[in-house]
Amino acid sequence: ACPKCSGAVFDAGNAYVCEHSVGPAPTCDFRSGKIILQQPVEPTQMQKLLRDGRTDLLDGFVSARTKRKFKAFLVRQPDGKVGFEFAPRPAAAVKSAAAGKAPARKAGTRKAAG
Repeated sequence: ACPKCSGAVFDAGNAYVCEHSVGPAPTCDFRSGKIILQQPVEPTQMQKLLRDGRTDLLDGFVSARTKRKFKAFLVRQPDGKVGFEFAPRPAAAVKSAAAGKAPARKAGTRKAAG
């Protein structure tokens, strides 16, 4: 069902649209592309998004700005739009206690004894 008006959502070629967003007097504006940032959104994932508010983790998104691939969940936002939610990142490796406390000395900075 449509997250904005509870109408039926159907496949309209290259997008998923609300039944109330088409026709001579549309009363809803829900529409989601079948491909989001080069990641195809399968009908089962769109059903899961509309039913549960979130898809499975999808790993084929490509950033429009950096052109790098990334993984994310598609989520239904409170306003009915579709957004991203990112998986928690693994914790960074803990560095040794000595690392990072003092900057490394540059070569040739010692004064000559004399």
